[in-house]
Amino acid sequence: MSLEESAVNFFKATKGFGTDEDLIIKEVCDHKNVERQEIKRIYLNKYKKRLEDALKSELSGNFLKGVLMLMTPSANLEAQILHDAMKGLGTDKDLLIDFLCSKTGSELQTLTYAFQNLYGKTLKSWVKADTSGDLGKLLDQLASSERDDNSKVDAELAEKDAEALYQAGEKRWGTDEDRFIDILTKRNFAQLNETFKQYKKKSGKDIEASIESEMSGDLAKALITIGNIYLFVMHSYFNPELSKLHYYSIKIVYLVKFD
Repeated sequence: MSLEESAVNFFKATKGFGTDEDLIIKEVCDHKNVERQEIKRIYLNKYKKRLEDALKSELSGNFLKGVLMLMTPSANLEAQILHDAMKGLGTDKDLLIDFLCSKTGSELQTLTYAFQNLYGKTLKSWVKADTSGDLGKLLDQLASSERDDNSKVDAELAEKDAEALYQAGEKRWGTDEDRFIDILTKRNFAQLNETFKQYKKKSGKDIEASIESEMSGDLAKALITIGNIYLFVMHSYFNPELSKLHYYSIKIVYLVKFD
């Protein structure tokens, strides 16, 4: 089905008496976010009305909120989610870890730009105010968009980093958390994958097992998330519909539909 046909389906679902909510759900969940943005453009050109306004006239409550969230550009939606995770009392650290630790360099740059554009303050300043300790250091570096933004692999650097991680953990009494944070937040995911292979040759252990034995709590969870993310990122690259945000998108729509 073409995106123009999807725009027509949205029109059919919202015109006249009654609303075809199942058709709306299908069209929202069958498309990636970038495709939804194009459907919005087609809809506006074809019907001289914003698709969001058509949805607002027919839907209500949490279902409307969920659908409108998914019609928002990805970077803006993620910025809103992170903002909501930090505003007011308490901070959803799991959500911060889940979103920030899974981002490539370019994704972090796009996200931080969207956050500042929406809220007039940097994501880094919000993260710094809402987190502390070693987890705060890790999230602060990610919010600074310092991760290498390519997929090149430097074998010599991987060997050097693997040795540094080994010396910072398994090879010493106590753990140099800062060394783990620095390497895992700055290297691209392909580079980290090679580093972790070299690390296993040196230590005889997977990086995740070493992190679990050397650290605990939120920091361990964040580092393990980064350690496990390479295959997910590559899988999502070749299968964009399986990206983390798209997964959350489908989950949000079905949850709010039947709330």
